[in-house]
Amino acid sequence: MVAYYGGWHGPALGVLGSAAPDRIAEQVVARAAALRRFGRPVLPAMELVATVAQGAPGRDGTYSKPIPAAAIARYLQVAHRHHMLLILDFQPGRGEFLPQVRAAGRFLADPSVSVALDPEWKMAAPQVPGRVVGSASAASVNAVVRYLADLTAARHLPPKLLLVHQFTRAMLPDRGAITPRPGVEIVFHADGFGTQAAKRATWHKLAFPGRPFGSGVKLFLRQDVGIMTDGQAMSFQPTPDVITYQ
Repeated sequence: MVAYYGGWHGPALGVLGSAAPDRIAEQVVARAAALRRFGRPVLPAMELVATVAQGAPGRDGTYSKPIPAAAIARYLQVAHRHHMLLILDFQPGRGEFLPQVRAAGRFLADPSVSVALDPEWKMAAPQVPGRVVGSASAASVNAVVRYLADLTAARHLPPKLLLVHQFTRAMLPDRGAITPRPGVEIVFHADGFGTQAAKRATWHKLAFPGRPFGSGVKLFLRQDVGIMTDGQAMSFQPTPDVITYQ
């Protein structure tokens, strides 16, 4: 899978918001087609930040704000037109992943919609997003895994992808306790920008566990120094199941 990541109302959060959704979708489809030369089928996707971590507590005190449902609906319509997956990314602030994922339940009932969790933006009091790197427990991830597994079973849906972003071990301190379930494909995703050497060091430091889990890598179009080519990105071992561009 290849995905473009970002927000709905501009490029500040990533490339996804840098142009109209249909135009971005066309770019992702083209990139997916280029990656097929490595001998694997490639599914195009858009990773849309559905809840955005905030520097202030907001009305509910979570330091996190959902985007309008109409924005998600617009990107889902585009995903349908271009035969893509839409991945909803959650930055919970001092809130929890599961309530935010549940709030998007009507979209997750669609076979084209999956989930990404961003522990970098999961805070404990008195932490504030943007001032520290957050972390998430296995229990908080497993709660989402159970919810998605139950949803796919109840609605007879195809498996849901669950991306879990990470660039330090401390972000998922008990990652080994994350438990796979039928109906959910969990992918640990190497995040973070920098040089190619730094990116490879992060990959090895994270020590991806292998099956039944997948692995992924994120490439930053602006922040990476000497951004990797498709071939370099595909050369990681294990071979990435997901490549995301931000």
